[in-house]
Parts: sequence; structure tokens; C-alpha cells
Amino acid sequence: MASSGWQGQKDIITAFYPHMALNLDVWDVVHSGSTLTFKATVRAVVTSGNIYCNNVSVSLTGGGSITRNMNPVSTGGYVDFGTFNCSVSVPAETTSYTVASSLSSGCSGTGGNNIHGNTSWTLDIGSGASAPSGATVSIAGSTYNSVSGQFKVSNWGGTGSGHIEARLYGASGTAYLKEEQDNVSSLTTTITNGSTAVDGGITILGCGTYSAETYASNSAGNTTSSRSTVYTPPAPVSLTYIDPGGSGTKVYPITFTGIAADNTSDYTTSELKRSLRYKIGSGVWVTVVNDVQAAITDVSTFNLSLSAGATATVEAWMAYRGLNSQVASVVIANDAPANVLYGSVNGQAKKVVKLYGSVNGQAKEITKLYGSVNGVAKKIYEA
Repeated sequence: MASSGWQGQKDIITAFYPHMALNLDVWDVVHSGSTLTFKATVRAVVTSGNIYCNNVSVSLTGGGSITRNMNPVSTGGYVDFGTFNCSVSVPAETTSYTVASSLSSGCSGTGGNNIHGNTSWTLDIGSGASAPSGATVSIAGSTYNSVSGQFKVSNWGGTGSGHIEARLYGASGTAYLKEEQDNVSSLTTTITNGSTAVDGGITILGCGTYSAETYASNSAGNTTSSRSTVYTPPAPVSLTYIDPGGSGTKVYPITFTGIAADNTSDYTTSELKRSLRYKIGSGVWVTVVNDVQAAITDVSTFNLSLSAGATATVEAWMAYRGLNSQVASVVIANDAPANVLYGSVNGQAKKVVKLYGSVNGQAKEITKLYGSVNGVAKKIYEA
């Protein structure tokens, strides 16, 4: 609690007569932010001897000076020097303040010494700081193992600066990860699994629900905080295919699934969707699976038929609460030879590039040629 009342009488003249002392009475002490205001009176006391002086001036820190007559004042007598309305600048976090007073006059005491002296009192003024305010969290984005955003406070409670922490909590509990910085009002950062762990920390996973917090403290020890819920997208998926071998048109089995270890098990199944599509060459995308609800470890499969020499691009991803995972992509090139026919040129096997036959006496290019294997027609050439 701030000081009020009389602060204690202090001697200021003892080397010659009259002996004098000052006392300070304070009230209405208010320390708000970096401003200290108070009202006070100074009492000049003659502790021994007599004083005959028409103009005695007393000054007080932040309150100017007041002049009174002390003519005459004898031992034990005193004069109160009015009301000082004081205002001074004091750091908000400061809890004590020293106020000084001095007395002077044009009069002389015993031996011709001028009557003057000074002293001071230390007041308990209490902290002028309040809690920081205007804490906000603005999430810029998230991945399956990180959260990025701006962590901000608009007012430091009169102290001018402080300490900001960007914290990420799990859905419950007191453990968290944090990034931190001093003397800034805004911290733009990314919290990862490599951030500072508190109370054991947490692990950021895909399909998770977390609480991002701005925590701010000023130099007076006052704090404030603000939280915002944040979700993470699924972790990258597994997308694989098998090359069946052989030549000509081939059918590639495609497999698509999530990776359980990179995602939390505590997710809402109805919010998890998956998509799968492909295109041949520079053609249009063909959707195989579109925004279908499925668990992380469910497996989606389909068979992609690809003619010889063709190339296909396959993409797959998952989404959780509208947040997409990274897109997994594979390019499949059927570079195995098609049905190839060879002939002999000068004893060397040569690939037949074009094959012709006669139709009504006209040479016609043969685009496909079949033979019989065990009574079954088999393609042996295709242009």
C-alpha cells in the first residue's frame, strides 16, 4: 500500500541555533503508469532555540516551493508550509520513491550562519504497472508438425516493454512448446517439435487439435494471455505402384494410404477425407477418389491401364477439417516396348518400323498383325 500520513521528523540544523527539523505529511498518493502524484505539507519545527525570520522558504520534489513567516517561533513551535501538489515521472514498475525537501531563508542564526538545510523521505508508492492488454493470436498456417502465426500484445501496462511467448498446448493438460522474445510487442514465429518444451512438451502430429497462446509479461511481473484453437492437416500420405513387367499395355496397381505414426489417433473421423486422381500425358485429370471419408490407415486401390510409351501422373492427398496434406505424386512411364516385329537384313535382326500388305493390288500399311499360339490369336506386331 502506498505511504500516507507523517513520514517522520528529521533534523536539518544542529550545528548552531536554532536547531530545526522537518517532517512530511503525505496523502492522495497515486502511482499510475509512469506518473506519481501526491499531496503533501512540510512542517518546519524549532527543536531548540528561537527563530525570528519573516521569509522562510521550503521546497518539495515535484511541488515547487512555499514561503512562510517564522517570526517568532520558539523551542517546540512549528509552521506548516501549506499544501504541495506534487507530480513526478517514475517508472511504472518502481515501488518506492525518494522525495526531497529543503529549507532556506535570508536570516542568520547564532554566529551569523544562514538558516538552511535539507532532508528526504522514501515513500512506498506501490507499482504503477497494470497487466499487459490486447493479447491476440493470429494463425498464419499449420503443417502436420508445425504451427505458424503472429503472437501480439498491444499495451504493456505502463512499463513500455516486456516478454512475449508463443505457446502451443495439446487439447488438454499443461505441457506445451514455446518460442519467445524480449522487448517486442509482436512475435511472428513457427512452433515446431524442436521448440522449447515445458512440463515435458507435446508432439505436433497431423489431424490434431491444439491451443495456440500468446503469453505476455511486463517488467513489473504482470501477465496476460490469449488463446486460439488451431488444427493441423494430415501428414503426407503413402502413394505406391507396382510395375507388372512385360511389354505393351500394362496395368499398374496403385495403393494409397495414410501413415498412422505421423498423425494423432485422436481425430474426428467424419472430418477426414481423401482424394486420388490421375492424368495420361498432358490430358485432363480423372478423379478416382474424391473427398471420401475414410480412416487414416484405410487403403485405397485402383488399377491404372497404360499403353506402351505412355506416361501417367498420379496424385493423392488427405484433408482434415478442410486443411490439405502435402500432395503425394508419382509419374509412371510405360517405357517397355510394345509388340515388336523383327526381320533380317544382311543377316542382322532389324526392327520392322512399317509393314505393308497388298489389298486389291494396292500396298496398304499393316497396323496390327496376329498369329496363333495354341489355337489362341496373339498380337505379334503393332505399329
